[in-house]
Amino acid sequence: MAILAEGLIAVPLYARQAPAELVAMMRDAGAGLACCSDAALRDAIAGSWPDAPRVALFDEIFATPVPLATAAPVTLSPSNTVAIL
Repeated sequence: MAILAEGLIAVPLYARQAPAELVAMMRDAGAGLACCSDAALRDAIAGSWPDAPRVALFDEIFATPVPLATAAPVTLSPSNTVAIL
């Protein structure tokens, strides 16, 4: 929900798929950031996609304190894409 609240598009994928399949789906979706559950998955994605966008671990994301947002929430309309499933 936080991703959607920021006006970004969420593309949930399954970590059990082959890294090459994940990379193909992320390329098709135009991923700007990949969030991974563990280093093995991050490394496998990086090995299959040398020019990948930033790949971050959930532990890294949630360990970093983030200041509270001061900007107004993003306003979405019914025609906005919010997820690619």
